[in-house]
Amino acid sequence: MNIKFPDSYVWLKEKEKIVGFCEFSQLQPWYYLHENACFLANEKWPGVTKDRLFVFTKRQDNDELACFKLNIHNEAIEVLLINGWTSEGFEYIEEWIALN
Repeated sequence: MNIKFPDSYVWLKEKEKIVGFCEFSQLQPWYYLHENACFLANEKWPGVTKDRLFVFTKRQDNDELACFKLNIHNEAIEVLLINGWTSEGFEYIEEWIALN
């Protein structure tokens, strides 16, 4: 999948010593997911939303996930916090920021 990520995300992802890609790493309780572990929430849990949500980080002590909302051009336009693995699939918790 060819996604246009925000420059700040790309920069941080390249700095493994800053963000960490495993539990109990630098940003705990959060950690970035390796590219092969990232997924689209709307594909994992179909029927919850029509929004395309690309999950890129996870909280290690619960089922919260941060994701980019993608537009029709596969550009990240917002960052959202969701709670995964609920009885409905997932639920929205918070919108953190709209990206330009």
